[in-house]
Amino acid sequence: MGVMVTDPQASKYGPPFDPNAPGSDQPNPDAGKNLSYLVPNVSVAWSTAPSFNLDPPNSGGGDGGGDVPPCSPIQVNLSTLRGAEASMLGSARTAVGDYQSLRDKVMSVKDTVFGQQAIAGTSGYWNAASQGYVPGNDNAASPIQDPAKKFADVINPAQEKVLWQMAGALEVIGQYVAAVNRAGQSYGEADRKAKFPAPPPNPVTS
Repeated sequence: MGVMVTDPQASKYGPPFDPNAPGSDQPNPDAGKNLSYLVPNVSVAWSTAPSFNLDPPNSGGGDGGGDVPPCSPIQVNLSTLRGAEASMLGSARTAVGDYQSLRDKVMSVKDTVFGQQAIAGTSGYWNAASQGYVPGNDNAASPIQDPAKKFADVINPAQEKVLWQMAGALEVIGQYVAAVNRAGQSYGEADRKAKFPAPPPNPVTS
C-alpha cells in the first residue's frame, strides 16, 4: 500500500518562493544587464612561493635608529609554515581550475542554453491547387524563444554576479597565502639581522 503525503514538508533552505507575497512584483534592477565585465579570469600567480630567505616586499631595512625594547625569544618552525603554505597553494590551484571551468562554460552558453535561439521549423506540404511541393521554413523560431529570453534576462546577470563573488573569495585566499609567505620572510629577515647587544660601557678590569 502506498503512502500519501498530505502535509507539506518544510525545506531546510527556508520557505519556498511565493509569487504573490508582498514585494514579489518589484522589478529586478539587474534584469537585461550584461554583467560579464564583472567576471574576471583568475589564476594562481605563484608556481612556487618565494623563498623565506628573501626579504619581504617593501622591507624597511636599516637599524631603526633607536633603542630596541626587550622582547621574549621568538621561535617559529619555518619548515611547518612552508608545508602549510604549499598545501594552501595546491588547494588554491584546484579551486581556481574549477572556477575557470565553470566561468568558461557559463560565458560560452549563456546566450543559447535556455532556448533563446531554439528553432521549431515547419514541415513542407503538397499544394494541390498548384500541383507543387511547398517547402517548410527550417528557420522558424520556436515559441519557447520569448519566455527563454525573459528568463535569461534575469538569470544571466545573477550567474555573473555569483561568479564575480566566487572570484572575490579566491582573491582573498590569494591574499592570505601571500600574507603567510610574508610572515615567513619576515621571520627570516629578523633572524638574519639579529645582533648581540652592545657590551657594557665600563669594561671589567682587574
